Amino acid sequence: MESDRRERLMQMAREGDKNALAMLMLERLEKNEKDGQALKVLVQLSEDSPAICHVAVKKIHGLRAEQYYDEMCRICKKWMEVSETALVDLAVFFQKGWMGMERDIDLAIGLFEKAIRQFQSGISCQSIGAIYYYGEGKAQDLAKAIAYFKQGAQFHYGDCEVSLGNLYLNGEGVPRSCSMASYWYERAFEDGRRDVAMLLGNLFHPENHLLDDADLAFQWYHNGALWGDSQCALLAGLMCEDDGDYGRAFSYYQQAADQGSEIGCLSAGSFLLYGTAGVMNPEAARFYLQHACEMGCKEAVPLLKQLEQTGETGTADCRESDGYSGVYLSSSTFTGAAEINDKYARERAQKQAKDSDMLRHVAAATGTGGQIMNGMLMGYGEQEDLFVMGDTVFSSSGKIYHYDPKMNYVYDYEKKETTMLYDLGKDGIYNGRTGKMSYTFGRGVAD
Repeated sequence: MESDRRERLMQMAREGDKNALAMLMLERLEKNEKDGQALKVLVQLSEDSPAICHVAVKKIHGLRAEQYYDEMCRICKKWMEVSETALVDLAVFFQKGWMGMERDIDLAIGLFEKAIRQFQSGISCQSIGAIYYYGEGKAQDLAKAIAYFKQGAQFHYGDCEVSLGNLYLNGEGVPRSCSMASYWYERAFEDGRRDVAMLLGNLFHPENHLLDDADLAFQWYHNGALWGDSQCALLAGLMCEDDGDYGRAFSYYQQAADQGSEIGCLSAGSFLLYGTAGVMNPEAARFYLQHACEMGCKEAVPLLKQLEQTGETGTADCRESDGYSGVYLSSSTFTGAAEINDKYARERAQKQAKDSDMLRHVAAATGTGGQIMNGMLMGYGEQEDLFVMGDTVFSSSGKIYHYDPKMNYVYDYEKKETTMLYDLGKDGIYNGRTGKMSYTFGRGVAD
């Protein structure tokens, strides 16, 4: 599969596709960062594409390739009138004193403000706001910081909305208000900052004595878990466990474990060891507990010793536990993630299978590493399978776009225009302002 993907990229490069050639050079640099020829080609390609220029800037800065500093600054200046990323990159050079530039905060602010005027640049609003908030080369000025954060929020830039939420939560420069903090965090979530789901869950969790709404706390933890936040999965599992819903608690702990959480591994392992969710499986318990130990979880050590002392290696009979009907879990069917046979696990497995089908659908063009989504480009009006791999989006129709994951922008090289990427395949997302969910396999009410 990897060889097929690489062969396709090479064929596209031979046909004159400069984006494919840039991807091949980046792959060479990943394997050997001292590959001077690959770096030289990447710099040359930057002359023809602002998207490649941005990628090259990141790579050259990361490699500290000083011989190309002046050239990349020149190329950024060339693109700054037509490319937000080139203009912002140039501003950051002066803000941080990178790429051989002398640090000049006033010049950096001037360039950021130019980006705001020309491109409605949210990241530039966040950058200037942070300069005034932290007093970076300027006198600290919370009023100016808030003004820039609000301007960025008008552009739906999630980082600015998170900054406003933090200010209201802590009462910095504004009256302290958990409700206003929640409002800005919810906007940030809807504008792409999925990581604020845990902040929202914590705001509503009764134990924190802030907004005190257990159902909303769970919904936000559930939302975060859907987007791959292992901490949210753990907290959702704890709330289910407190409610006596051990089957669902296990499904969240298992999800956290699969995402690399040592506490998730510990919790999933102990559930399987003691049959808390109605299933006892020593082999599966050993799998999770060993991973927890490997990640440094001391609490898993005595549980593993207990398994060794009992000498159990096979399966155990299932049992009823607090109203949850368990299912017999055979060691022969255990493949690294114990599956509890309730409707929620089945629905999750069905969604994963659907994602696998989409992956196969575009595998010939893309390979296997990356994120599959059923998406739509704003203004294009048609849904299609999209494959996101780093800074690149492949479509099932055979087109390739440059993707800025921070800003969720997609650049169409053929039309020479920028648009937004919408993911239409994400389920169960709670909208705090409308109070509705499109679908959930948590404990909320489906719309």
